[in-house]
Amino acid sequence: MLASLASPARSQAPPLARRQPISIEGSGHLWQPLTLTFTSFDTAELLHPAGRNPFLDYRLTVFFTHPASGTELAIPGFYAADGDAADTSASGGNRWRVHFAPDRVGQWKWRAEFRRGASIAVDRSLAGSAADARIDGAFGFLEVAPADPSAPGLLAKGRLEHVGEHTWRFAESSEPYLMGGMGGPENFLAYYQFDGTSSSGNSCLSGPDFLHHYQPHAADYGGDAIDQAHTFGPAQKGKNILGAINYLASQGVNALYFITNTHLGDGKDVWPWVTSGDKRHFDVSKLAQWERVFAHLTQRGLMLTFVFEEQENDQIPVAGGGLGHGLTLERKLYYREMVARFAHHPAVFWVIGDESDYFDEVATMESLASEIRALDPYRHPIAFHSKHPCVTPGCTDPQPLIIDQYLPYLAFDGFEATAFQTVPGSYNGTTNTLRASQAAGPKWAHYGIEQSLNSTPVNLDANRARALWGNLMGGGAGVSWFSGNGIQAQYPPGTSFCDYYDLSVEDFRRFTGYFEDTRHALALFHTQLPFTEMAPNNALASVSGATDYVLYRQENETLGIPAVYAVYRGTGSTTGLTLGAGTHTVEWFNPRNGTGPIAGAPLVGPGLVTLVPPLQDPGLDWLAIVRQP
Repeated sequence: MLASLASPARSQAPPLARRQPISIEGSGHLWQPLTLTFTSFDTAELLHPAGRNPFLDYRLTVFFTHPASGTELAIPGFYAADGDAADTSASGGNRWRVHFAPDRVGQWKWRAEFRRGASIAVDRSLAGSAADARIDGAFGFLEVAPADPSAPGLLAKGRLEHVGEHTWRFAESSEPYLMGGMGGPENFLAYYQFDGTSSSGNSCLSGPDFLHHYQPHAADYGGDAIDQAHTFGPAQKGKNILGAINYLASQGVNALYFITNTHLGDGKDVWPWVTSGDKRHFDVSKLAQWERVFAHLTQRGLMLTFVFEEQENDQIPVAGGGLGHGLTLERKLYYREMVARFAHHPAVFWVIGDESDYFDEVATMESLASEIRALDPYRHPIAFHSKHPCVTPGCTDPQPLIIDQYLPYLAFDGFEATAFQTVPGSYNGTTNTLRASQAAGPKWAHYGIEQSLNSTPVNLDANRARALWGNLMGGGAGVSWFSGNGIQAQYPPGTSFCDYYDLSVEDFRRFTGYFEDTRHALALFHTQLPFTEMAPNNALASVSGATDYVLYRQENETLGIPAVYAVYRGTGSTTGLTLGAGTHTVEWFNPRNGTGPIAGAPLVGPGLVTLVPPLQDPGLDWLAIVRQP
């Protein structure tokens, strides 16, 4: 039970439910999770009779109905061992659990369905038989109060939803979301204090376990109520990883990218199963400890970017310890467990695979997305991470352009975003092209998830101008900073490869410059621009270099909506700008520190006018906001 969510939800149950050991915990407020725990028969992760696998051969579903609206949500449940496995490390017990995040106030009715049958967990068409007659058919009522504006982090904002625009919005606050994320380390969950976590060896990580310790962030664990609620075990483990999250939150980072299965992949150190090669038995205590960390991310304001696998392991046969090819039983079971345990968080982004090998298998990729969509009652957005494009002669790993990787899916309703990687200099053009390709169809959010230029200090200016501002000014929805690749020759002298390598990052302070630049950019967008109404139009600037961009809201005289031009000049150069009628105000902002405005000379349209940047800091990037009266 989270200390910050201590007040119990009000619940009513008929005599059948009241007689049974069914507990309900949670605040009772809109968007915040309510946890129903059912006490049933004893079993264990591995020590169970044949045909009685608690993950595969049992299916707990609780149906929540909101009578006032007619809404019904089918929430998958999971085996929870003793119900306190994060602290006890239990592998067995008699508790089964459901997390429910209500999206409407007022009364809800719940009804449990607890069924048994061979592989019933991965086949929704099977009826099976009652697993426990005391639970199967039990029902009760809940009263949900309005959202709590003082709730920590994202719990006050509501669910992050795709609303048919190029930016997602929080359901409670209606705030549009722009990503300013940390793209790793991809094995962020390879933490030394999680149960059942080991590594085959990472020479960059010190200590005999070759796992993340995040020791540089020990002092960032402050011990407030949220911190204390998310440690685990009698020894209050997890302080360093919680401290790392605290630091990211303090820098305005609002998303974290992590892979939940790196078995036989790059890291070989993260998996949700008891043993990495057995895909039918999950490590209950490890997953309960992950949940504490995910709750901490949520309450500190970071979206959870779940990446299910990576190209190195996404097609390994089941017999070889993998999930097999396509929508196998094992992959279905994996998806179900992840959704059941973690979909209640308000901001979740499901990413099918890191550099997914399924991008060119359209039917298979769509089946994966459709399975996640069918399991997730909250319809969290789904995407796949692209390959790095390489189409020139001599490519060692030829891959199509980003637009060609996503083009077969742009009309598919199972995806709501792109999560692309490419060179920073292609971010603006790629985002422009993706948006243009959706002009007449469904609109997605377009995220730059990985930059092919390591996030070292020497690359900061280039990454800011080309990747960050390139994406945003192309009408994208933000970026997540990839720390660094495994090619040591690409790191300049004096820069430690291990400090930046995507599998070994321990100290996020090394990326402070990136966080500052991102924070400034997002603040300017949120406070100065109606960016959800704007579209890229670089052609409005008559002198345009590789890092010069224009984002534009067109005038609508009928509705009385004036034009707004955001003009980013990557090298601070003068340009011509084509304006509509009237005298326009000009304000300049410094993307490097977020300061401004500096008033510029008014410009009179219609037609081509000259836009001259401030005299200070010549040759550096500036943002002009030009407003029609």
